[in-house]
Amino acid sequence: MKMKKTICVVLAALMLGAFSGCAQPYYPEYESGYYRYAVKTDEDGSKEAYLIGFTKLGEQQTEMVYPEEIDGIPVWGFGYERKLFFAYDLVGWYNTANVEKFFFPTTPKGRLQGGIGPYLNFATTIYWNENFKRTDWFFTENMIYGYNAYVSEMRQYDDMSEGLNKDRHRIANVTYLYNYENSPNGGYYWVDDYDQSVITYIPPKPKREGYVFEGWYKEAECVTAWNFEEDKTGELIKIDYADQYDSYEGICLYAKWAVE
Repeated sequence: MKMKKTICVVLAALMLGAFSGCAQPYYPEYESGYYRYAVKTDEDGSKEAYLIGFTKLGEQQTEMVYPEEIDGIPVWGFGYERKLFFAYDLVGWYNTANVEKFFFPTTPKGRLQGGIGPYLNFATTIYWNENFKRTDWFFTENMIYGYNAYVSEMRQYDDMSEGLNKDRHRIANVTYLYNYENSPNGGYYWVDDYDQSVITYIPPKPKREGYVFEGWYKEAECVTAWNFEEDKTGELIKIDYADQYDSYEGICLYAKWAVE
């Protein structure tokens, strides 16, 4: 009897060791600015960064921006899957009551089983890249589209019911435009969403080779500057089944440029 127990213990230890040996190791973790991140290094030496949480400074922010790179490493997405013997482990978690808006100037490349919801369902997520294609992992309760991204999205569906849900999404009512020909992303630099209030978050200054950015204006001719302390936005733009994408009813702000 004692021998059988010993054999069982040895077998269990061997199996545990085998399982542990088959598990994917954790990627090295670092901190930079607002984020904690992990780095995967491929055989060719190329690197991918995965955002896995906020630093103490990041936890204090009310608005956050998805970075295309961090410390010179391309950001692949939120968290990563660590393979185990029979399953997987999702590494990375975001938990802060302070972040109210999360801006996406670009699309995360990675895709997580289990969805992006557990990572960003604490914040309103705002997206406006015209090349955006809807994927379930990017579908969140508080998603706000830029108008051009909304149009691009809706053209993928013949039936509105197969696209966006009007009770869960709306159109950002403030659009920032590069305001020059052949500018990136169909001319859209940034978008935001406010309900008849002043704009409290001013986006990072846009860049244009050979030019200096001189502020945001109410007209393409750049006659009247937008006063961020006094000027107010209009009402929220709610998506309606009958009004799919006929026109944009929000505010457009135009970048003014001067030659260097």
